[in-house]
Amino acid sequence: MIKYVFIVLWANDNGNGGAFALYSLICRHIKMSLIPNEQPEDRELSNYKLETPSSQMKQAHKLKQKLEGSNVARVVLVLLAIMGTSMVIGDGILTPSISVLSAVSGISKSLGQDAVLGITIAILIVLFSIQRFGTDKVGFSFAPIILVWFLFIVRIGFYNLLKYDIGVLRAFYPKYIYDYFKRNGKNGWLSLGGVFLCITGSEAMFADLGHFNVRAIQISFSFITCPSIVIAYIGQAAYLRKFPDNVANTFYECIPGPLYWPTFVVAVAAAIIASQAMISGAFSIISQALSLGCFPRVRVVHTSIKHHGQVYILEINYMFMITCIVVCAAFKTTEKISHAYGIAVIGDMMITTTLVSLIMLVLWEKSLWRVALFFFGFSFIELLYLTSQLIKFIGGGYFPIASAMFLTSIMGIWHYVHKERYMFELKNKVSSAYLNEVANNPNVRRVPGIGLLYSELVQGIPPIFPHLIASIPSVHSILVFVSIKTIPVSNVASEERFLFR
Repeated sequence: MIKYVFIVLWANDNGNGGAFALYSLICRHIKMSLIPNEQPEDRELSNYKLETPSSQMKQAHKLKQKLEGSNVARVVLVLLAIMGTSMVIGDGILTPSISVLSAVSGISKSLGQDAVLGITIAILIVLFSIQRFGTDKVGFSFAPIILVWFLFIVRIGFYNLLKYDIGVLRAFYPKYIYDYFKRNGKNGWLSLGGVFLCITGSEAMFADLGHFNVRAIQISFSFITCPSIVIAYIGQAAYLRKFPDNVANTFYECIPGPLYWPTFVVAVAAAIIASQAMISGAFSIISQALSLGCFPRVRVVHTSIKHHGQVYILEINYMFMITCIVVCAAFKTTEKISHAYGIAVIGDMMITTTLVSLIMLVLWEKSLWRVALFFFGFSFIELLYLTSQLIKFIGGGYFPIASAMFLTSIMGIWHYVHKERYMFELKNKVSSAYLNEVANNPNVRRVPGIGLLYSELVQGIPPIFPHLIASIPSVHSILVFVSIKTIPVSNVASEERFLFR
C-alpha cells in the first residue's frame, strides 16, 4: 500500500504504468535511450514539453551526467525495462490460470479435480474470446461485481472473527511477529513464499494505470480493497485457530452454509475480472514496448475512444489463451501454479523499486536519504520474499524465469536490431546533391502519379531511396517521403499530428 498506492503510482508516464512507462519517463528527462530521442520535432508537441529540472539538488545533476556518459548504464536500463515487462507478461499468463482455477475449485469435492480443470479451461476460452470487444464494452459490470465480492468477503471475515477467535487480532503486535520467526526459524522464512501471494496484484495495478487515474486507485484501494482483503484474511486466521486441518481449502471451508453458493458464483466472476485486468495490463505494456522499438510489430487496436489506454492485440491474446490452457493442464492445481506465480511478480517488483528510485533521485530530486530509505527499505523486504520463493524453483518456479529469459532475449535482440537499423539510416541519409542528380538524369524515367516512401527518419531522405532507383530506374512525378513516429505520450493534439516539409 505504501510503496505502490502512495509512491509508485505517481511515477507514471502520462497516465501509463509498468516498467516501460518508467523507462520512457527516464529517457525523456535523461539522454539514456539507445535510439536518439532528443529531436527538435518532439519539442514542438505541447504534451512533450518538459520543465528543466531545478538546480537545487547537485547530486541529481551529477548522476544525470554520469548516466548520460555511460553506455553500460544505457544497456542496463533498457534490459531492466525489458526484464520487468517480460515478467509482467508472464504474470499475465499465470494470473488467469491461478485465479479462475482457485475460484472453480469450490466444486472440487462434488465434481472432482478433472471437472474443475475442464470448467476452468472453458471459462478461459470464453474470457479470451471476448477480449476483442475491449474493456470499455465488457467492463460495465465489473465495478458492481467487485463491490459485491468485497462485501461478501468482509461479511464472512467478520463472521469468522467473532465466532471462532477474536484473539487473532494480537498478531498485529510486533512482538508476536518476532516470536513467530524465532519459534519457527526456517519454516517461518519459507512461509513468506505463501504470504507473498496475498499481494501479487500490486504490480498489475500499476501496469493497468492507463485504464484509470491515480486518485481513483488511491481512494478505492485505501477505503475498500485493502480493508476488505485484510478482514477476509483475519477471519480465515480465526477459523484456522479452531480447524487447523482445513488449511488446504480455507476460503471455501470457512464460508457459512447459506452464503456458500452465492459466494462461489461471485468468486468465479471476481476471478474472471482479475484475469481481465491482468490481460489488459499486459496489452498496455506491450503497446508501450512497441512504441519504444522493443517488441516485434503487432497490430494494436484501440478499443475505446474515451480511454486511451484500452488496447487489444489479437496475436498476443490468443498466445496468452493457448499458454494459459497449457499451464492449467500441466500444473493441474493452484498450489503448483502458485510456485511459479510468486517469482514472476517479485522479480518485477524489484525492478520497479530500482527504476522508481532512479526517478526519485534524478527527476523528482528527492534528498539522498529519502531515496535510500525507499530503495533499501523495500529492496530488503522484496529480497526476503524472493529468497523464500526461490526454494520453489523445482516445483514450478522455473516457468516464469524461463519464460522471462525467453521474452527478454527476443525483445533485447529486436531492440538491438531496431537501433542498428535506425543508426544506419541516420548516418547514411541521402544528400541534396543526389536528389538533383536523380532529377536531371535522363535514364531515370518519370512515371505519372504520386509515390509514397516510408521511413522512421524525421529529417532527411532514407538510404533505401538510392537502392530503389538502382533497382527500378524510375520515379513518380510527385514523390512524398513519409515518416510515421510513435510518441510515448498519452495524446497528441490534432493540429500537431502532421508536420509538412
